[in-house]
Amino acid sequence: MIMNKTLFNSGLSPQLRRELIWFLKERFNKSEEDLLYEGEEIFRNYEELIISFLKRRKNNFPFQYILGNTEFFGFKFIIQQGVFIPRPETETLVEEAQRLFSFCESFQGLDICCGSGVIGITLLNILPHIQKIYFSDISPEALFLAEENAFLHRVRERSHFICGDLFSFLQRKNFLDFIVANPPYVQDDLLPFLQREISFEPEKAFRGGVDGLDFIRRIVYQGHLFLKEGGFILCEIGKGQKDSVLAIVEDTGYYQEVRFIRDLCNTERVLVLKK
Repeated sequence: MIMNKTLFNSGLSPQLRRELIWFLKERFNKSEEDLLYEGEEIFRNYEELIISFLKRRKNNFPFQYILGNTEFFGFKFIIQQGVFIPRPETETLVEEAQRLFSFCESFQGLDICCGSGVIGITLLNILPHIQKIYFSDISPEALFLAEENAFLHRVRERSHFICGDLFSFLQRKNFLDFIVANPPYVQDDLLPFLQREISFEPEKAFRGGVDGLDFIRRIVYQGHLFLKEGGFILCEIGKGQKDSVLAIVEDTGYYQEVRFIRDLCNTERVLVLKK
């Protein structure tokens, strides 16, 4: 099959057309205008590459894995298969952290279940007065990628990476100013109904147990031990989980303030706790 530039304008859905152009722009470091002008030559020389891209996307293989990067909060991050792909709704957590911590002096925090590190690294980028952020994840692959992203964004010296299960690696108490987390929170009976693209991502990154709250429950119950008085937990939660999460928080009696922040879809997306 000989492909040509007419594929830019026909035969593809608008989304797939946009993704193909984006992929080629990144791969060849060219503008969209250049691609259209040189279309015949590019398709002739790289037909197998383009066919492979289209086949993978039509099988719902995630675009970010093919591209090798993703955007979050206006920054570019390396991403690869085996590590959870950041979602736009998580930017709500970063926006709230930025609002809370903009006027704080030198302080330190923990990005738990950090994945590719987008939350903590973004905070290091936009809040230069943060002294240090600890990054933890149970996945060595995720932690390695997070460290790569820290080097990419030139914040490695203010980052500390530890592979472990939630708080298991922490020995000190009452020393953190904040904890941020996007933990797994999909309940087991919803797993078969997730989008097909998600099947290519590591299940342990989003599977939250029978009620979806296994990790959130541990973060709420254990997190206060490592926070200074007045410190914050900011934790992403799933749609419809607010009431159950609130019951967990109230059962602890550990926190003087509890709030929920809505995302752009008006979903109560971020739990905010103050010790």
